[in-house]
Amino acid sequence: MINVARRRAQLLLPGAPAFRVASALLLASVLLLAAGAGFATPGTRGQAHPNIVLIVVDAMRPDHLGCFGYERPTSPNIDGLAAGGIVFETAITQASYTRASFPSLLTSLYPFQHGVTNWESALPETLVTLPEALGASGYHSVAVVHGTVLAKRFGILRGFDEELSMLPGRRGAEKLSAAAIDAIADAPEPFFLMLHLFDAHKPYNAGKEYVTAVRGASKAEPFRWKAKDYIGISETPEPGQIEGEILLYDASIRYADYGIGKVLEHLEASGISDRTLVVITADHGESFWEHGLPMHSTNVYDEVARVPLIFFYPDGFTTPARIWEQVRLIDLFPTFVDIAGGTLPGQCEGASLLGMIEGEGRETRPGMFLPPDMALTECTTPRALAMRCLRTAEYKLLVESVTASAELYDLRGDPAETRNISGSGIALEDSLMKQMGEIPGVPLRGWRIGFTGGHDSVTFECEVELPYGGRITTLELLTGKDSGSLAIGADSTTCAFTCRVGGLDLLLLDTKPATVPIRFSLSDPGKVLKTVLVGSSDSRQSAEAFMVDTESGLGTPGSFDEHRWSGTPGAYVWWLPGQRLARPGPTEALTPEEVERLKSLGYIN
Repeated sequence: MINVARRRAQLLLPGAPAFRVASALLLASVLLLAAGAGFATPGTRGQAHPNIVLIVVDAMRPDHLGCFGYERPTSPNIDGLAAGGIVFETAITQASYTRASFPSLLTSLYPFQHGVTNWESALPETLVTLPEALGASGYHSVAVVHGTVLAKRFGILRGFDEELSMLPGRRGAEKLSAAAIDAIADAPEPFFLMLHLFDAHKPYNAGKEYVTAVRGASKAEPFRWKAKDYIGISETPEPGQIEGEILLYDASIRYADYGIGKVLEHLEASGISDRTLVVITADHGESFWEHGLPMHSTNVYDEVARVPLIFFYPDGFTTPARIWEQVRLIDLFPTFVDIAGGTLPGQCEGASLLGMIEGEGRETRPGMFLPPDMALTECTTPRALAMRCLRTAEYKLLVESVTASAELYDLRGDPAETRNISGSGIALEDSLMKQMGEIPGVPLRGWRIGFTGGHDSVTFECEVELPYGGRITTLELLTGKDSGSLAIGADSTTCAFTCRVGGLDLLLLDTKPATVPIRFSLSDPGKVLKTVLVGSSDSRQSAEAFMVDTESGLGTPGSFDEHRWSGTPGAYVWWLPGQRLARPGPTEALTPEEVERLKSLGYIN
């Protein structure tokens, strides 16, 4: 048995790795050749109830780790684990931001199923969480997490025996890893620890020593955007600014890696490392303008959707390997329950990875929404415009429900997703689109009324009337903030909408019958709105009152995409023929402190 844990070197800040990295990386390259079939050499399942340590580094991309081929020394401790463990080359998250991703990880459900799809969403009490399932097998569970993003009252951490929510600040990894060590120092075995490190999340605050550790020959200077400044950015920063930001990001990963090293050091010093499964992953990745968008909660391209996934379990997995088949974060729940010898609740959409690790193939179960070799990622924050993707090993389909635009990428020939081949006749696109249409919450039908580029001192107003019959069945704010009012008239033939626009506000309006003509009146006291663009032909209408039907309103106005992220004031009306928006689940109002914290992180404006 290869026991890398027993070849541990000293853990120092920030230069020395927890393992002999040169030897480890050489071993990893040999294993790449040895694992060509994609499966690990069969091992042993070890003891029935190993401790489980799950470390989730927020926003950590796999392609910025040494064990995934990155040149900068960002991750010596993680690389050491990877060299002696199981590395999943293609692991996909189910959501593009933390509040929705963690519930998927902890329930083995997609966001449209567990319902946590915005900042006010709460996890339904009817769902079984991972710590509850492990508790049935005798596990003591501890969560050490970011205090705003995963606030306990939203139910996401339900089932943990101990829960410590912290605001990490400048020394995040140091504080959180110490808190995690204290929490498990006297914990009864077996225990389940979930540690959420927030250092690789914007704003990046790694110290100078970590910048020095990863800089190498780069001449880039650290560059800090405040996260809130990303809201409304319409132009890509200068290349030097992006390089400086990436330098800080890499240094922040190095700091998170230091915190991971301290936890590993404790496991070894306590004599429990061999009987402890350590899993390293991320809740999502991070964008650096590869597709014209920043951060992570704005898209589902692979820089956000793909995450690292590494298993290290000396007592159970005897041979390191790399597994190339696509897996998902929802697969962790059934894998942990499988390893613990527990019973899987019927709700789970994920599949245990234990068979793949041991060379027995992928688990399948009847009744899954998607086959286990297909991944769904949802982007549901208000400013994300409801982008979703279905990903196979070869192709990836993205659909944005606001505009109903579709993108298809050949991941084998174009892994950077630079060439949209949607509509080129690939047969798989039709089946993926059909599968996408079965996902509740993809709002592809109804009228869209969009306002862009306003500010809090400008109030946009909209009045709608159905003069030729029919009734209004839906009136919902899809994006933006709750800064106005929505009201449907008593006879359901009229409605009114007001908002103070901060970037983009978008209204969904649906009628029955769907094709009845509508009279719109759009205005504002400041007379910012001179004209309104309607339908894909960009036909100009008066900003006061005009009639439009579904034929003339079909398709997104071309200039909407141009101005949706900018500060340019505009009003747009269009109609889409797809399905309705699913109703949201339970919610909890945000406190003023949470609002300010989410603003500082760039999630809301």
